[in-house]
Amino acid sequence: MFVNFCALFLQLLFVTINIDEEDHGRILEFFGMKKEEAPAVRFIKLADEMSKFKPQTDVLNDEAAMMTFINDVLDGKAKVWTQMKLEHDNVYVRNEFN
Repeated sequence: MFVNFCALFLQLLFVTINIDEEDHGRILEFFGMKKEEAPAVRFIKLADEMSKFKPQTDVLNDEAAMMTFINDVLDGKAKVWTQMKLEHDNVYVRNEFN
């Protein structure tokens, strides 16, 4: 699995969060996660809009499912989970897609 992810390092930034640190609760919140859900994967695509993606299944232990999820997001095929648009006066509007 490591070899496959090496090819993605130029396109992606991987972030790990220590969930045992209380101060990291806000970071989990940003990623749309709860401590009880860890370990988990979220994908955030920054462009004109910030789109968040959540795999439909647990992909951490399934290399093929992880690569499919990543490629689907990069190719624009994955369903957006949450999206935030920058509106007037720097107010963010959040839309949930479940």
